[in-house]
Amino acid sequence: MTHPALIGLLCLQGLCGVALLVLLACAMLKQSLAARRRAAAITLGPAMREAITTYLGGNSNLAELRRMAAESAEEVEESLLGFQARLGGNDRERLGELAIELGFVQEWCEAAESHDLEKRRRGFSRIAALAQSEAVRRMAGDLPERGLKDSDTKVRVEAARALLESDERRRLEQAFQAALGFSPLAQLEIASLMRRHALTLCESAIPDVLRKGCGRELLITLRLLSSWECALPLPDLGDLSEHPDPEIRCETMRLLALLPPTPQNRRALLNGLTGSDLEVSLAAVAALDRLKMRTAMPQLTSCLRRKSEPLARAAAAVLATMGLDGAKALEGQLPNPDPIASGAAREALERRSSLPAEAWA
Repeated sequence: MTHPALIGLLCLQGLCGVALLVLLACAMLKQSLAARRRAAAITLGPAMREAITTYLGGNSNLAELRRMAAESAEEVEESLLGFQARLGGNDRERLGELAIELGFVQEWCEAAESHDLEKRRRGFSRIAALAQSEAVRRMAGDLPERGLKDSDTKVRVEAARALLESDERRRLEQAFQAALGFSPLAQLEIASLMRRHALTLCESAIPDVLRKGCGRELLITLRLLSSWECALPLPDLGDLSEHPDPEIRCETMRLLALLPPTPQNRRALLNGLTGSDLEVSLAAVAALDRLKMRTAMPQLTSCLRRKSEPLARAAAAVLATMGLDGAKALEGQLPNPDPIASGAAREALERRSSLPAEAWA
């Protein structure tokens, strides 16, 4: 190796060594700062919680909290967010006002408009966490509505969460419409928030989708409604029981178990029960098990004879809960030469006889 080349190599190695030392020093400094923050949090934690509790109790002197926020802003912010899950009513409103007074909400709003994705996510997440406060919602303005159009899924979900903390119908419907485009996991994250507004959403937004929605949108809405597991003031779903997509018919059967048993809804269940698709029939049997619709006993009995063991067993189990009439229907299938029908009837009767009378009478 020539002399100049050797010198160049040595210089390069020296530069690499210096760079590694700088990186190591930065990492050590970062660890040191993090350790100091943790120590400060441990020291200030009880005092922070006491100061916040005092403020929520009606003392509006912010001097101590402002001092703490100046020294350990991140720790004070986390303490505020930790309080919100344990509060309700006026206390949550006052907590939101405190976050505004300490300048946090303004910072979150600025972060929500940042081009930096992590900052944007953090901003929307913080706004959503305290969006139960009307004062926070006012300061955030239309940020959550604009966030629904963000390119990032997490931002859109947090924006929807913020909107769902409102009682304003327009905002609730915007969040619901946006959620129909979310992934199943993201929908699961905000399903409970939407459930709180079921009555409002059932006024027009949900009926519109059930009436005019396309395949995927309609299927997602039906699954979402079933996941709420609550009585819903919806129109009759008879037309959906005849939808060409068997998945939509299945979800319709599951949802019918939660709806008023109007004549049209009852007919829809019987259509699903006696239709050619076994999965739809199984879903209808599960709905009938919940509704205890005794008028469906003839159709349930016919399910034992459709050459499907899962359907026969499910139908027999429901018949076994329908008192003496259900037991007689099962006994009538014992002589059936079809082993699936007779076996399912025998199994259901044996299980029925092992239970106390009050469980099946």
